[in-house]
Amino acid sequence: MRSYYLGNFIGNPWETTVAIGSLIFGGVLERLPALTLCFAHGGGYAPYAIGRFDHGHGVRPEARGISVDPRAQLRRLYFDSLLHDDRALRYLIDTAGIDHVVLGSDHPADMGPVDPAGAVRRSPLLHPAERDAILGANLSGLLAGLAAARVPRP
Repeated sequence: MRSYYLGNFIGNPWETTVAIGSLIFGGVLERLPALTLCFAHGGGYAPYAIGRFDHGHGVRPEARGISVDPRAQLRRLYFDSLLHDDRALRYLIDTAGIDHVVLGSDHPADMGPVDPAGAVRRSPLLHPAERDAILGANLSGLLAGLAAARVPRP
């Protein structure tokens, strides 16, 4: 993993995937239905492996400790848009739902694009409403919902 910067290219999305898989199969998302989480790296490999998660849930005893299928739980999560590939972003939107994708920058890390908003604006695979959602509407709605749900402390 030290060669070729693979610790970043592969390692960072892999760690994100492990976190998501652990939250789903560990039952955390079922036990805490109000928990809101947003994952970097477009959710790592989890959105692209959700069919494998669903299949494993059906055939592996180690993955049967949850009552809600993994795909439904994945759709509760939020993801940043930083995938460096228009087709991958399109797949993420189609899998997680446009309302669960927010702008990612990777700032201040060295792998971030110079203009992350510009990358979203220029994507030929996004509709104007999807661009607007990613560029701010989704995060505004998410934060407003969290503020409304906030319980005052004594």
